[in-house]
Amino acid sequence: MPFQQNVTILLLAAFTWGVGNAITGLTAGKYNSESILIPPLLIAIANTLGGLVFLGLTLGVLVARRRRDEPPIRTTLAGIARQRWAALGAGASKGLNTGFYVLSATHASATVSLVLESTYVVWTALFAAVTMRTKEGTKWVVRAVLLVTAAALVAGYSNSPGGGKSLLGNVGGLIAALSYATFVSMWARVTKDLKRFEEKLVATGALLTFSLLTLLCITVCAIVFASPSDKKIFDAISAADFSLQLLNGMLVVGVVYLLVTIGLASISSRADSSVLGSGILTLSIPFTLLTETVAGRVSPTVLQLLGVGLFMAAFVWISRPNASRRTERRTGDS
Repeated sequence: MPFQQNVTILLLAAFTWGVGNAITGLTAGKYNSESILIPPLLIAIANTLGGLVFLGLTLGVLVARRRRDEPPIRTTLAGIARQRWAALGAGASKGLNTGFYVLSATHASATVSLVLESTYVVWTALFAAVTMRTKEGTKWVVRAVLLVTAAALVAGYSNSPGGGKSLLGNVGGLIAALSYATFVSMWARVTKDLKRFEEKLVATGALLTFSLLTLLCITVCAIVFASPSDKKIFDAISAADFSLQLLNGMLVVGVVYLLVTIGLASISSRADSSVLGSGILTLSIPFTLLTETVAGRVSPTVLQLLGVGLFMAAFVWISRPNASRRTERRTGDS
């Protein structure tokens, strides 16, 4: 596939990702005065379930088209079983990440949530420094400080309608970043030997299954310890909103995953692939902000717009191979 065509696919992925994130934020924002945990958890479950259904259908189509080839399901699952503790830990971390991301989008905005979550590149490098004793230079520290400062501008000067719960949204975004960094570190061990697209698809399906089970367990615990008024789980969000997020999960998790995987195929061998890929995919942030602004959820301030621009530049800068340990930008599987 021509290089320019792959770049176009990545641009489409960024646009789809951004709009999908905004749809999550717009739905979640309707429940920012309700129970703190139950609505965000149900939205996270719907998103994860939608992505799992889409990837399952995609895998079914691939298996049907390649009947003569042995499906990689058994061999891939066997490989995951050998790394079961890392896989379970990654799935639990991804479930926590999704839940706290939606919590942040509920009480702040999807733009703030996405930016705060994207600081995971800093925490991933710090985790590596502690666990694998990697070392980062002074330049990386400067880039990390710039990235975190830009995120603070976006979160601290936002006119989001979270009211007194905006702080809760910001904290949720930071926890989403930490849990995503944990997921990235653990999932890398599981997928390091996977080469074929079908193998990665099966592994991602297993990841989303573990993530969904984590969210279900957390929801059950939240219901058990909730006040009597919060125990009506089927009234927590409307059926229409749950269905919308189920479809949105197919979009923002499933479709984006395929677009990013295909789009990165031809640029992964280029020396500037990490910069180019991260640069294109960070466009999901302004797409999210634009969608939320048009929908009337947020009214961006000058400092917030400055923070978004600075954050995108810092993210691309820190993604350079000599800036930190190379990590991939957040996608729907991720």
